[in-house]
Amino acid sequence: METPIAGSHLAPYISQQLSTSSLAASMIGSTITLNDPATVKAGLYIYPNPVSNQTNVEFTLTEAGQTDIALINTKGQFISKLFTGPTEANVKKSFILNAETLKNGVYIINLISGKNSFTKKIVVVK
Repeated sequence: METPIAGSHLAPYISQQLSTSSLAASMIGSTITLNDPATVKAGLYIYPNPVSNQTNVEFTLTEAGQTDIALINTKGQFISKLFTGPTEANVKKSFILNAETLKNGVYIINLISGKNSFTKKIVVVK
C-alpha cells in the first residue's frame, strides 16, 4: 500500500481552476455552446445558400442592443422584416427563413444593431 505524498496536497499535481466569470453558456437545441467573449466573432451566417425552400440565418453580436434584420431585393426595395428585438452580447441567435414565396433571384439580408451592420446575399433557386 502506498502512502500519501507529503505536503499540503494529497495528489502529486495541482489542478488548474477554470475561471468561469468571463464565460457564458447558451443552449441551442440539444447542443450547448460555450462562448468566451474574447474569442466570439460577430457575424451573420446564412446556410444553405443558394436556397430553394428554407435557409438558416445565424448571427452573433459582441454588444447587446436592439437588432433589426431585413430582406431587401437587388433594387434596394424592402421585402420583409425578418427579425426585430433586443439581442444579448456573445450569444448566437438563429432562425429559419422560409423562401417558398420568394421568386428566383438574388436578395440581400441586412442586419443593423447599434454601430454594427452586416450584409449577406442569398440566391433563391427553385
